[in-house]
This record gives sequence, C-alpha cells and structure tokens, in this order.
Amino acid sequence: MGEDRELIEMFIEETRERLELIEPALVELERAETPAEKERLLNEVFRHLHSTKGSAGYLNLSDLVALVHAAEHLADVLRKGAPVQPDHVDLLLQTVSQTRAYLAHLAGQGEPPSGLGTLTERLQRAATVATEHPIASTTSESQTGSTGQASQVDGEGRGEESRTADAELTSSTVRVPVHVLDRLGRLAEEMLVTRNRITALAANLQDGELVGASKKLSVMVSELQDIAALTRLQPISSLFAQMPRVVRDAARVAGKEVDLVIDGGRLEVDRRILQELRDPLVHLLRNAVDHGIESPERRIAFGKPSRGRITLRASREGSNLVIEVSDDGKGIDYEAVRQKAVERGFVSAREAATLTEAELNALLLRPGFSTRDQATELSGRGVGLDVVAVRMQELGGNLSISSVPGQGTTIRLVVPTSVSVMNTLVFTARGYLLGIPYNVVQEIVLITDRQIEHYGEQDVFRLRDQLVPLFTLSSWPERDDGGKRQTGKHYVLVLRGEGTLAGLLCDGIARFEELIVKPVGNLLRGVESVSGLATLGTGEIVLILEPDKILAEAGLAMARIQTEQMQIGLVHEHHAAEDDLGERLVLLKGYTEHRYALPVRLVSRIVRFTPEELAIFGERVYYRTEEALIPLIDLDRALKMGAGGMESGGIAVLLRADNFECGFVASQVVRIGRVGVEPEPSDRHGVAGLLNLSDGVYLMVDVPTVVHGELRRLYEVKQEARSVRGKKALIVEDSVFYRDALEAVLKRVGYDVSAVGSVEEALVFLARVPDVALIISDYMLPGKSGLDLIQAVRAGETAVRSDVPIVILSQLLSDQASGPELQRRLLAAGANAVFGKFDDLEQSELLEEFRHLVVHDEESHPDGPEQQAAEDETVHVLAVNLGPEVYGVPIDRVREITTLDGVTPTPLEDAGFLGLANIRGEIVPVFDLGGVLRRPVRTNGEAVDVVTLTSLGPMVLRGESIRGTIRVPVSELREPTGNLGALAELVPSVATLPDCLLQVVELEKLASVCLGRRG
Repeated sequence: MGEDRELIEMFIEETRERLELIEPALVELERAETPAEKERLLNEVFRHLHSTKGSAGYLNLSDLVALVHAAEHLADVLRKGAPVQPDHVDLLLQTVSQTRAYLAHLAGQGEPPSGLGTLTERLQRAATVATEHPIASTTSESQTGSTGQASQVDGEGRGEESRTADAELTSSTVRVPVHVLDRLGRLAEEMLVTRNRITALAANLQDGELVGASKKLSVMVSELQDIAALTRLQPISSLFAQMPRVVRDAARVAGKEVDLVIDGGRLEVDRRILQELRDPLVHLLRNAVDHGIESPERRIAFGKPSRGRITLRASREGSNLVIEVSDDGKGIDYEAVRQKAVERGFVSAREAATLTEAELNALLLRPGFSTRDQATELSGRGVGLDVVAVRMQELGGNLSISSVPGQGTTIRLVVPTSVSVMNTLVFTARGYLLGIPYNVVQEIVLITDRQIEHYGEQDVFRLRDQLVPLFTLSSWPERDDGGKRQTGKHYVLVLRGEGTLAGLLCDGIARFEELIVKPVGNLLRGVESVSGLATLGTGEIVLILEPDKILAEAGLAMARIQTEQMQIGLVHEHHAAEDDLGERLVLLKGYTEHRYALPVRLVSRIVRFTPEELAIFGERVYYRTEEALIPLIDLDRALKMGAGGMESGGIAVLLRADNFECGFVASQVVRIGRVGVEPEPSDRHGVAGLLNLSDGVYLMVDVPTVVHGELRRLYEVKQEARSVRGKKALIVEDSVFYRDALEAVLKRVGYDVSAVGSVEEALVFLARVPDVALIISDYMLPGKSGLDLIQAVRAGETAVRSDVPIVILSQLLSDQASGPELQRRLLAAGANAVFGKFDDLEQSELLEEFRHLVVHDEESHPDGPEQQAAEDETVHVLAVNLGPEVYGVPIDRVREITTLDGVTPTPLEDAGFLGLANIRGEIVPVFDLGGVLRRPVRTNGEAVDVVTLTSLGPMVLRGESIRGTIRVPVSELREPTGNLGALAELVPSVATLPDCLLQVVELEKLASVCLGRRG
C-alpha cells in the first residue's frame, strides 16, 4: 500500500500540472483565428489528455480512463479537421473540472465526483456527430442539435461543474529537485558553523551590540536549521512497505509460516536515515525468521500457534527514532552463545562462565560471531549482528538486545531522526582534536597516577568505590610529543552505558558545542573508534569518537577483572586448538551415498531450492532468481556417480567467476570448516583428490574442469554476448510518471540512463553525447514528434551514429484503427522496433528486445565513435612537479589549486596520507603524491595542493609546484619501461616532452588505492 500511495501522489501532482496547461489552451482555442494556431492548441490538448489517460490506466482508474479517453477522442477528431464549436470547448472544460474533482477525491479532499458516466457519453456523442457531420454546424439541423446540446450543457453540465467547483484540488506542495534540498541543508549546516564562529568572536570582543546581534542571529540560524531538516523528512512507511516481501521470501526459504505486523509507519524521518536503515532492517528480519521463529511443528509442540509473529514497530523518544524488531520465537540460547564464544576464541572458558546476559548480548555484536555451523541462504556466513551495530554507530545511534528463552527476542535500534546536529564535548588527546556525544558523558574527573590500579593489562580507577576501566588512544600514533600534558594528572571522561561505566583519558577539555556531524565515508573507515567528522567555527576538524565501542570493551574488561579477582593464583588450563590444517571446505552429500567437497573461497552463497524454483529446458536445468537464470550442475551426474535428483529439490552451492554464475547441486550440506587431513590423489576426471574423513570419503571437486565440461557451450555464449552494463540509453518521454518508471527499470539492469521530455531536448543532448547506444522515445511529444526524432537521427543531424537503435513506445500503437498505419510510418522512417506503451508485454521481454538491439548493433560496429576518433584525441593534464619528476593529473578532474593553511592529523599512517583538510566546510583527505607513488623526491619545502574529483569523493594531492597545463596527443603516449610493479597501474602511460618525461596518473586507480581500502 505504501508504494501504491506514492504512485497515486505522483499521478495527482503530474495530472494537476497537465490540467493547468490544458485549461488555458482551451480558452485560447476559442479565440484562435488561423487553422495552424488551432491545430497547435488541439495537438497540445490531445497530447496532455493522451498522457493522462495512460497514467490513469497504469493505476487501473477505469472510470477516469473512460472519461479522459472520450475527451481525447473528441480532441483527436477536432485536430483532424472537424470544426471547433463552443459546445466542444465547454465539454472539454467540464472534463478538466471533473478530473480535478476526481484528483481531489484521490487526495482525500472531497467526495467522488458525480456524473462522470453522463459526461463521458456526451463527449462520445459529440465526437460521433463531429466525425459524421463535419459541417453540420452550418446547417439548420445541426443548429437545432447544437441548441439542444447547449441547453443540456447549461442545464446538466453547468450544474455538475458547479457541484465540482467546491472539490477543486488544492496543491500544498511544490516539486523541488532533491539536489536543491540537499544544497539548502548544506548551507544551513555551514551557517551553523559560521554562527558558532561569530558567537565566539563577539564574546572575545566584549561588544554589547555585537553580542546582541549574534544572539539574534543564533536564533534565526537555529530556526533555519529546523526548517531545512523538515525538507528532508519522509514517512517511515515508505521503508516499512518493503519489509513484508522480505519476511515472506525468508519464511519461504526457511519453510516456516510467519506474519509481519507493522506499527508506527506515520513517523517522519530524515530520508538519509531511511536509506541507511534498509539493509539493517532486512538483516534483522531475516535473522528473526531464521534464528528466532521455530518450525510450525515445533511451535505446535510448544503450545504456540503454527504461524510465527514478527512485529516491526517505530516510535519516537525525544529527538530519537526507536525501531523494534520483535519475534515470538524461541529466544536466544545463551548457553549456546557461551559455547560458541569459547570455540571461536572470543573468550576463555572461565571468562565465558561468568558473563551476564548483557555481556553475552555484546558478544553477539562482535564481528564474525555466529551461532551457526552451516551456511544457509539466510545466515551462518560469519556476517552477524555486527554489521547492523556498525551501521547504527555510523548513524550516531545504538543497538540493544533483550530475549526471554521460549518467548522471543526484541532488538531495539535507536537512531537520531536527523544526522545533522549533535551536542558534543570537544577535547584533546595525544595531539588530536576529538569529540564525543555529550549525552553519554556522566561526569569529568581529574585523577593522579596514584589513583590508577592495574589488573593484568587493564588499568582502572575507583569512582566512589566502583571500579571503572580506563581506556586511552594508545594505539594511535602520538601527534604532539606529549609536551602539553600535565605530569602525573589526567582528565577522565566518565562514559555511561547500559549498566556499564568506562573512563577515557584525555589531555584537556576544550568546550561544549553544537556541531554538524558528517559521516566518515571513505576517509577514516579503517579507524573503528571514529564514527563521524565535524568542523569548528575556526575551521578545525574534530574526530567524533564512537562511545559504544569503548563501553562494549569496558563490559568485557570488567568481566575479565572479576574473573581475575576470583581466580587469582590459579593457572589457566591449556586447551589445544583444533587442527587448522587445510583450507575451509563445504562438505556435501549427493543424492546417493557419495560425498563431495568444495573450497569455501569459491562459494558466493548457498541456497535451498524447490522444484518450483527450477526452469528445465531439455538437459539444461536453471535456478530461477529475480535477477537471472543460474545454470545448475548435479554433482552425481557430472562425476558419473549416480542418476542425481536435483529435479526434486536440494541444495545449490553457487559459484561466481568472471561474471559467470553457476551452481553445484547436492541433497544437503554436511558441514563447513577445516578437515585437518591432506587429500589423497585421484585419477578420476573431475576429481582433484580424496578426503578420508570419519563420516566417509569425500571427493574433492576439480571445479574448473567440471564447470568447463558441463557448461562449456553455455559459458562461451555468455562470454560472446555483450553486456548492456554501462551502455548509454536515452529516454525521450514527456510523462514524468512513465519516464521515471522506465528509467528505474533500465538502471536496474545496468544501463547508464539519461532522460529528456521533448525531441528538442533530445537533439541537444545527442549533439553533445555521441556514444548513446539506445534511444527509447514516445511518439506524441510536445512540439516535434518521435517520427521527427527518427528522421533527424537517420539524417545524421546529431553526433550519434545515424543507425543507432531507436525504439518507439506509444499508446497510439495500441489503437486498432490508427496503430497499424502509425507503426508502418515509424518503421519506414527507421525505427528498429515499436511497441504499445501499455500492451500485455512482459517487462523481461521488452528488456530482452532492448538488449538484443544493443548487442547486435555493437557487434556490427566493433569500433565505436570514440575509437574511430582516437587518432585525433589528446589528453589534457595539469603537470605537477615532484622534485625532478613530472606527473600529469587529468585537467577535467581538477577542481581547484590552492595552498592549505593546515591539515588535521588522524590515527592512520598509510603511505602518503597526511590527514584531513577543511575546504569551505567540506572535509577532504590530503595525500602526498610522492608518498602515495613511493617516489624518492627531493623537495625544497614548497608545496601546492591540487583538489581533484574522483568517483569516491574529492581528494587533495600535494605536490611541489605546478608546471602548467599540457595537451598530449594520444598517439604519443606509451607504456612506461622497466619493472614498476604496482606503480604501473597508477601511472599506466608516459609521454616524452622536449624538457621532461610526463608521467600520466590514472586518477581513479589512485583514488581506489588511497580511499577504496578504507571501505
């Protein structure tokens, strides 16, 4: 229902805009004097009615479709030459009024309009009369009929119009592009930073008038911040509406019966928060189905209903959004958690025995922790609740777990409804400027070295007779040589969590401040304890710490301290580790007695399938997903060990290589792990070795040999078929509703999509973008038609190839009367394919037709336009000096050249990484170009900073000086000589110039080395 409502709201807004264009056109039509002017106005009215009918048909609004279709037909008759009468204009204007009343009803602003059917019939009669008697208006008979019709309009029609006038649709919204709202939000954030700076200056100058003005400015900026935040709000129902499908699919895979109950969908949340919450919610719901809800048989045995129940609830606590995912399943088996924690080396057996439920819940959030031994499609792949916890930390929120064995589990997510502003305590430690959310700071104390106690490797201090673990940033490199610290004295921030206290040592307290906290992104992703970045009014950058990490470690530290206090003097037992010999394997059982082994590193996922999920074509069997058909190989048959049995269902171990996915099929997964034995040799084709294990002999599958033997022909076909991924497609469609829907479909399968609303815009686009691979256009468009577009492209009037594939999608093609003739004209003009816009054509069939055109067109033109013009191309670079060497950075990726005032240090010590810089409110990473390239550079102390734009975000490259801009013909570029190792990817080409060797930097590769590794 949430998605349907969104579509209806889009339809209301778009149709309202169309009606606002139709109405003045009709009024102008009555005053039009020349046939050309009348034809132009009638074409415009017809086009808008045509688009409105199509959108209404998409939403199955049958009564409105009938009305608009009748009006469209009348407009079509009139534009083809029938004389326009005032009665015709009256009928069309009444159609506008009735449509507005219908939209008001859809928007909940009025009752359903009456008389739609009557008006539809009158429109049909008028069209029939105009068609059969095109000059009837000049005869006495037509005058009589016209008079009768006019009286009908005056009597019945005017009455209907007056009744619908009160239901006139009022629009309380204005369409604003998302990027405009984002810009407004960023400006509001920058103003907040500037306000803080002005407030500090006013306080320092002690000017009463300036202080008063700064206070007034502070109030205004806060109000602007609130308004900007409101523009980003969306109902959480738009996210919750996607979850029933998730639960349904997960329950089907797990063979369980589950109902999802949703509560609180009306709450509004920052859309950036909604985008970040989707994946965690999907994970939690799947987890609840797989781990929490029991099978129907077990539920009945325990006296529960056979259908499980999961509740997804949203509520508000203060300024925070609270989302709870609750199930009525079996709850958490804490003894199993203890056992797994010991088995996987997270804690010792003695520590595990003393852990409380809260501490065991904290273990569930540790990376790599899972209670499953075997991987399934839903769980057990070492990706646990930690991914959800990390996402909550990135959003400035937290996650908590409560569970009652036998009754169920509740996972509670708390996140701010907006990610913009945080009350922050700013402090210094080890030379870093740091911040921490003020709401977790219980108090600040000053202690001496004598107050610090030692338990093993853990330092603690006593706060009112309570032991509090102490934490430092000792793993971070020192940035100030410790010169500013007080000898023997330490500030401690006492952080408060759920039942836990932790102390964070720091050098000094700077201030309390309201800061705009931005996500870390790729900048410091490798530093677990940093969750965000903020800038002060002075331009300094603050690293925002994640308190939950510190508090979680504090809980485990206290458990260790308590164990040490109880067991002091005892020697810990030594537990021999399991034999780690060999790599991890997936052990499978075939449909007979034979067993097989596959390396885990080749496995992308494991799914259980039923016969209904298979597609069988002769000997080839596929596993059907929403995205693709995946070919399956029955291991029993492939290795000639039996007849197999995958047609009856089983387990598919899916593998992926070179973008080709296939699956090995067996009856069940025995287990996943290391086996501790070396394989014996085997001379059987397709078998790499034999594993003699306690439960039988396993055949090590020679994966490349079996895949090549079974799927060779299919693999070759896949390799030969050119992918559409990245191919540019242009949509020419004036209906925003239909254009957005088609754009989303094409993007989902990999096209690089652009969209325009008219032929004129399309011609401008095609004049500057030569590598468009597919054009999809409507026929009826404002101004020129789709036929004009075909003729322009085929005549070579654009920069694209004149034979580029063109597809026409038009509702007119579905018309039995005019459709065939229009189809003939379009194909004769050069259209490659034509389809009715709302014909009974499967989306997959349409996409396959597009793919077929693009692939075959590419095969017939192996040299694209960019390759044909390569001889004339040049590379334009900014030349940067690094000692005696010169490096070229693509000039189109250079945003600006500057000299930074300062760089904020961070704990990372990657090669060449200098820190972070604040460039007009934007936090940008700074890299020494020579350090990244590992070049021995002799510098004279001078530096220049080049701000570049990459797909991973802006990045500053620091060099010695700027040599200038240089254009180098592509033909003069060559590969560098010598063994450059990894540097060859970063500097793939060089050019010999009269005074230097120019080394051209591959900026995207450089960015992936500098920023990508933090992802």
